[in-house]
Amino acid sequence: MPHPYLLRSLSLLLSLGLSAQDAPAPAAPAAAAPKGDELRRAFVDADGGKRLAIAAAADKLLAADKAGRAQFLTTLRAIAAVAPPPAAPAAGTPPPAAGTPQPPAAPAAKAPEFDDATKQLMVAAIGTDAAAQQASLAKLAADAATKPALAQLDERGKAILARCVTNFVRKQTETNAIYAGQYAELREFQPEAGALLLRWGKDAPRDGGPPEQFRTACVRALRDVLTTEQADDKVRAALKEIAGKAQSAGSQDAFITAICALAQFGDASLFDSVKEGVEKQAKSATEQQLLQATNMLADLHYQARKYEEAATHYKAFVALLEKAPQSQQGLSTIIYNACCSLALAGKLDEAMQHLEKALEVGVKSEQPLRKVLLDTDHDIASLRADPRFTALYEKYYGKAVKPAK
Repeated sequence: MPHPYLLRSLSLLLSLGLSAQDAPAPAAPAAAAPKGDELRRAFVDADGGKRLAIAAAADKLLAADKAGRAQFLTTLRAIAAVAPPPAAPAAGTPPPAAGTPQPPAAPAAKAPEFDDATKQLMVAAIGTDAAAQQASLAKLAADAATKPALAQLDERGKAILARCVTNFVRKQTETNAIYAGQYAELREFQPEAGALLLRWGKDAPRDGGPPEQFRTACVRALRDVLTTEQADDKVRAALKEIAGKAQSAGSQDAFITAICALAQFGDASLFDSVKEGVEKQAKSATEQQLLQATNMLADLHYQARKYEEAATHYKAFVALLEKAPQSQQGLSTIIYNACCSLALAGKLDEAMQHLEKALEVGVKSEQPLRKVLLDTDHDIASLRADPRFTALYEKYYGKAVKPAK
């Protein structure tokens, strides 16, 4: 992914006077579910709703294979189809105003302890035998006395899935890496995952880590999970709301992420307005402002996943830096950013030329590219299989050490 340059700042974008406010999958066949007692305990036992039990079940689900995850979702949907609806708030009770301090939550009621016969039905309802599952769910739904067990299965299943998605997003943010496709694994939990990510893009869950970082990551994840066809007016309206809140709060990363998501999902109005604002400023800028504006345009297009345009702006930035010796700090990084964008655009020969130049300039300027960058950066994955990459790598870093088996 592009790496920061000394002048890199998108705070200007939040001061351009723009207003964001103005502007189910088919069921999978039954397959092996994640093994172990974690799911049974979380779904069935009286203490299964506790945080540790839900977390253990979520970890088991994340570790499952694709078939196991599909079976979990099939079970979740089968339960939801017959579960009683959650209790609605009392009629006439208005929702709390935004920012209004709320009283402490009441202690959670102790989960009921069901009799053995009901527990057996609950276990069958989360099993892998489709016929037994349907029969047990029908029995639970038919008897008013067992409907609380059905409600518990529904509530616990949704909690496990939410924790699973939360954990995955949080682990990705902890890597500090940002790249297209980073959250693609969550497509296996569609459409439920997309609904969670959109909701959390506005209001982060308590266990997601730093709220702003988590909300922004959820919008990035949404870009990997939803296709353009799946993003409807409701999704676009929510993203505009997210962009508006981020702009009001001065959260530039969240704002740019939201307007890039909007552009990807069919509404480029905010992205185009921001781009035009930066381009206009660049035309009447001083040399220093021109450098900053060109960098902004490159970064904007990279985040919008318009890699060919990003490469054009990064190359223009390199040309400006080469004409201004006093501003050449970070030149090797900008050349490398051009390499990344070219590689992602499929222009491998030109990307390789920029990689060679970035390595050479980095050594001469005593600002060498870090070895770990070439080892791990997803943006240049397409270059690593090229013999020219191996030759360059060995020239500057020595032979690569193969990981132990």
